[in-house]
Amino acid sequence: MSLNKQDDICAGIVMFNPDMDRLRRNVESIKGQVSAIIFADNGSKNQAEIANYLDTLTVEHCLIQNDENRGIAVALNQIMAAADKRGMQWVLTLDHDSVCPPDLMVAYRKCLATPNLGLLSPRINDRNFGPLTPADATGVESIKECITSGALTSTEAWKAVGGFDENLFIDGVDTEFCYRLRSRGFDVVRTNDIALLHEIGKKARIITLCGHRFIVYNHAPFRYFYITRNLIYIAKKHKDYERPQFIKVPLIILIRFVLTWLYEKQKWAKTKAICRGIAAGIKMKAL
Repeated sequence: MSLNKQDDICAGIVMFNPDMDRLRRNVESIKGQVSAIIFADNGSKNQAEIANYLDTLTVEHCLIQNDENRGIAVALNQIMAAADKRGMQWVLTLDHDSVCPPDLMVAYRKCLATPNLGLLSPRINDRNFGPLTPADATGVESIKECITSGALTSTEAWKAVGGFDENLFIDGVDTEFCYRLRSRGFDVVRTNDIALLHEIGKKARIITLCGHRFIVYNHAPFRYFYITRNLIYIAKKHKDYERPQFIKVPLIILIRFVLTWLYEKQKWAKTKAICRGIAAGIKMKAL
């Protein structure tokens, strides 16, 4: 189905083995708020089921099909490039399981006149933890970083900073992109007038240790490899712009070791993954 060039906002949904009920809820929540939806599938096992569902959609859409999982950064760049080619000025990026409120774009459009706006995000309500934004947050405010899901990104800003860093594959893609936007003079903004229903992880939970709250993610071991590797890579890449990262990264990795051994399963597998991530991060060249 061809995309409408008349409107300036479309949505982009990255998929990898999506739960079809969640995907349907996602699409239903956003299809009436944007001119079109661009889907990028990263080699899902249920491609036939996805294709059958997309054939039923009345909203204008297109599907970018990757034969393998090329990582979220690649999929996001594919979506942004497709949107830019069709003259879209803004792209609402979504995970396949996020659910948008019915007035999301109404709230967003009120903020589009913000000077130097590169990326606009909502408050996040997590399915497991509830609101992740301070309860007293109001209005519109500049922030350091935000997650990709629910973010409205300027195609011009995306082009100006060189897109998402495909070296990261997964984890830290959003953080690094926000760093680059801010370093190039673009503003990353959150409107506290609207919230997105999202989920950090189905098995994630919050614990209190030594008076501090931490998230125990219970990710698979491969995710801890990328989390650790990318922390080091991002700190090296942005050493002049985000100097405190060099102090924070070793502490973050140490805390992840402690949380893994105290609260998670597959302790040895995850420990090995973290160690491999440290080695890989040190070897990676910051491009």
